[in-house]
Amino acid sequence: MLAANARRFTYGLAIVFALAIANNLVRMPIQFADSLQEILDARQSPSAWSSFTVGVWTVGYSRPLRVAQIKGVFDLAQGHYQPAYRGFHALLVVALLLLFVGALRVESGVDASAAAFALTVLIGLHTFLGFVREAFPINHFVEIAVLCLVALNLAQSRGGWLIDVATCLVFLVAALTLESGLLVWSSRSRHGCSAFAVYRIAA
Repeated sequence: MLAANARRFTYGLAIVFALAIANNLVRMPIQFADSLQEILDARQSPSAWSSFTVGVWTVGYSRPLRVAQIKGVFDLAQGHYQPAYRGFHALLVVALLLLFVGALRVESGVDASAAAFALTVLIGLHTFLGFVREAFPINHFVEIAVLCLVALNLAQSRGGWLIDVATCLVFLVAALTLESGLLVWSSRSRHGCSAFAVYRIAA
């Protein structure tokens, strides 16, 4: 019972932090200079698949899922682009904090106290600003961090073929979204497939 209460407290704290940040995010305007061309390109593209295929052959950057996501959110927005893009951004931040808590494996009151401190440090880092301040029009930096935490949570599971498949999919999505997604990869362990996730947050 103590472990369950500690986990509930930690997840509850993460949700409070996440909702507070999300509330601010949905009110922030999307950067005009960085996002306008991406949105115009999404408007001209016939489909997310078309954006993906064009992105595969783009010279300079290989980010096909990045442009496909921008197109997908554009289509779902139905003209309400600000809440759509910022809403997606807010969901990523919520997922980041919940996955972070999930990876901590809280089992006691001491663990919960340490987790609360860890959450405060995570949110208070100056580099965390890059996860909430940027939008092009989707913040793919926080998306890669989320995928790294997904991989880390998979690594802490009991393994099995489903974990193998999920780990490969996480790596594939990350690698096709942004170059830093290559820092998510899978490896074999004596207990089955484990994922090792590294994401260096640069200032």
